[in-house]
Amino acid sequence: MPEPNATANVLITDARERSVVAAIRALDAAGYRVGTTTDISLSPGQCSRSCSAHHRVSSPSDDDEAYVSQLEEILRNSDYAALIAGSDASLLAISEHRERLEPHTEIGLPSREVVRDALSKVELARAAEAVGFRTPRTSVCESSEQALRAAREFGFPVIAKSASALVVTDGTTVRPDSRLIEDESALGDWLEQQTGSSLIQGREHGHVYSCPGVMTDDGLLGFALARYARTWPPQAGNASFAETITPSDS
Repeated sequence: MPEPNATANVLITDARERSVVAAIRALDAAGYRVGTTTDISLSPGQCSRSCSAHHRVSSPSDDDEAYVSQLEEILRNSDYAALIAGSDASLLAISEHRERLEPHTEIGLPSREVVRDALSKVELARAAEAVGFRTPRTSVCESSEQALRAAREFGFPVIAKSASALVVTDGTTVRPDSRLIEDESALGDWLEQQTGSSLIQGREHGHVYSCPGVMTDDGLLGFALARYARTWPPQAGNASFAETITPSDS
C-alpha cells in the first residue's frame, strides 16, 4: 500500500458492501483519495462523502472476464496506486487474472494458490488444526450418500456447507450458503442446490467469533476480533450484526 499523499489514489471494489463503506471511510481518514466500483446504480459506498470517484462495472459473480476487462480499462485510464478487492468474488477474479491488472497498479496479493486456499473451508480447517485450534467434527463429502452417512453419524441437527466459499461454473461465481439441517429431508433439499464438494459438521454451541488479520513477510501487522450478535439465516449463517471486541491476553 502506498503512503498517503496528495496523489495517492486507491480503488476499492464492491461499494455495495457494508464492510467496503467502512474501508472507504478509513482510507479517506488516513489521507487517501478513494475510488470505488459497483454493479448497481446506487450503492452505500458511492454515496459516502469519503468517496472521491465511482465506476460502474459488471458483477464479478456473473462474468469474471467482463469484470476484469472493465477494471483493466479503469486502471489504464486512471492514476490508482493500489487496487483492493471488496468481496470474495472480486478477490478471486482479480487473483486469477492478475497479469492484466498488475501492469497498471499494485494488487498486493499472494500467489493464486494461496488465494484459492484462503477460500477453501477444507484448507481453513487444516490450518486451524495445525496451530492448535479445536475444530468441529467435519466430513468432506463428494456425494449425497456420503453427506447423509456423515449426518447420521454425527446426529441431527448438523451444519451443512460448501467445501469452498465460492463455486465457479462456466465463468459464473456462486457463494453457497451454510445451513442448520434438522433432518434427512432438509439435508436432501439442501444438497439438491449444491455444486461440488460439501462439508457436514457436528453442531457446536457457544458464541461465534470472526478473527481477521493482515499478514506480510514482516509478520502480523493487524488483527481484529468480532463477536457475532445476529446471523442470517438466524441459526447458521453469515453475520448480519457483529460487535468488535478487545482480544484477551490469553
